[in-house]
Amino acid sequence: MDIPRFRAFQVAALAGVALSLFGRRVPGLPLSVLVGAFSIVVVIALVLGLRSYRWLGRREIVFEKDQLLVGAGGPAVNRRDLRMWALGEGEVRLYAVGFAFVWRFLASDDQLGVFRAKLTPTFGRPRIVVRRGSRRRRAIALGLAFAGAGAVVVGLIAELNELALLGVVVVPLAFTSFMFSSQKVLRPEP
Repeated sequence: MDIPRFRAFQVAALAGVALSLFGRRVPGLPLSVLVGAFSIVVVIALVLGLRSYRWLGRREIVFEKDQLLVGAGGPAVNRRDLRMWALGEGEVRLYAVGFAFVWRFLASDDQLGVFRAKLTPTFGRPRIVVRRGSRRRRAIALGLAFAGAGAVVVGLIAELNELALLGVVVVPLAFTSFMFSSQKVLRPEP
């Protein structure tokens, strides 16, 4: 993942939201101008977001003395190019100096052991990738988000405005809790 491009994607997406809010507040602004400007910003954000990822496909990883090669004739990752590395949750991540780039390799649990054994002498001790929240916490948050969405629908159909309003409040809070709990974070190796 190319981190600077991803940050530009985040800024463009935020600009699209700000443009939408601005357009609603300005009286007399033609709707077509607002929709056109919003569409252009959203397309730019999508292009930046999609270009921040580079998929190399399924490749064999070759471990050499002081570097890691991604496939035959592929890019090489040297120790001096890395800030740190992490493994867990079915993946291995190599973080470039300055966090300008992140290599992410998907691996089974058996392969994670091989990665640990091969990379530790070359790149040092890894960090561990774990989810911020437990499975129970994520399941409860997702259940509350669906229940809130149901409350909005039932409240609007049955003309129970209080129920619909409660659902409107619960859905973003529960979904935010779910997303926060689902984030993968780095912890020091025990």
